[in-house]
Amino acid sequence: MNNESIPIVGGEQTPEVLSKNLKILNKDVIEFSVKNMFIAESVFIKETGISFEPDEHKNAIGVIKPKIIDEDHVRSSFKEKDKTVNILSLLYDVGDWRTRIPRTEISMLHVLEPRHLTIVDDVLKSVSEKMNDGESEIYFRALEWYRHGINSKSPFNGFLAFYNSVELFSDEYCYSKHKSEVRKSKTEKGECIKKYFENLSITSISEIERKHISECYEKCLETSSKNKMIFTFEMVFDGDEEKTNEFSKKFFEEKDNFKSIRNDIAHGNLSEYREADRLLVKRYLSEIQRMAKKFLIKINS
Repeated sequence: MNNESIPIVGGEQTPEVLSKNLKILNKDVIEFSVKNMFIAESVFIKETGISFEPDEHKNAIGVIKPKIIDEDHVRSSFKEKDKTVNILSLLYDVGDWRTRIPRTEISMLHVLEPRHLTIVDDVLKSVSEKMNDGESEIYFRALEWYRHGINSKSPFNGFLAFYNSVELFSDEYCYSKHKSEVRKSKTEKGECIKKYFENLSITSISEIERKHISECYEKCLETSSKNKMIFTFEMVFDGDEEKTNEFSKKFFEEKDNFKSIRNDIAHGNLSEYREADRLLVKRYLSEIQRMAKKFLIKINS
């Protein structure tokens, strides 16, 4: 193949673009680097078929070989890279992966040894044994949010990402398996509605306004994200009351709880242009990251 006669496709290295470029270059492997990941020596991840080699600066250079160099198989390789780097992000706080390898000088603070990558293999194996395809997809989507938090340049976006990693798993995985346990019974809903309107001193339908219907629905009929998350904390921490209370207080009860900060960021009440707001978010950023990490690791332990 005459490489000089065929232009390399530019732009983002999507599966479509990368599969074309691999064919142009007559290559049958995908090479990628992982931000802030350094390794002491070569290692192979059996579960995903990815090998890592250190370069002269101990940057981790990942290699995966698709069965066939076409868009579908390259996309499948992207998925295996995502899964592997999601676990690495969770366990060792490494960054995102790139198909183009940056050639920069690095510090040697986080050099990963083969034993670290063996743990990645163990985690991937554990996920495949404990979860079906649908459940593992939800888990890895939660890990993707955690990874976004690690890689975000903005503490505001990082905070949202760490919060989302916990909320997504609670909403889509645990709640989907335990709806009947989380949802209120008909009797509980009826009592809640009755008490709600009694507290408002509403005695006739003509007094009911739209805002009352909306508030009543959220309070009495809908299962709130808070209820789902607290229930999930109980499930993940095996009924450990101390751990459940710790997470519940930090996420929902304390002053400047994670939920209120999350809502204020999402709704624009906190601004990165205000110093006090920046300090508030930065004050709790490492704490929500620590708790999200503890939660996500415990799920699969």
